[in-house]
Amino acid sequence: TFDVHVCDNVLPFLVGASLLLLSESILTDTASLMVHLTQYKCSYMAMVPSIWHHHLQGQVAFPPSLRLALFEGEKM
Repeated sequence: TFDVHVCDNVLPFLVGASLLLLSESILTDTASLMVHLTQYKCSYMAMVPSIWHHHLQGQVAFPPSLRLALFEGEKM
């Protein structure tokens, strides 16, 4: 079977992208996550809907570098 992680994690390297892997403690802390996204000038972010829901409960100022935010990996 085809695993979507190939598209998500390998294809970006073919165009010179970097992959930023963060710990669970950063991913679940909205302020820390935004600091890291800003610091590394992330332009694409993919997370499961439950994590997105967690972050969107309050007011969130996403960094200007973020161009695409994707919901994936579990039912919405």
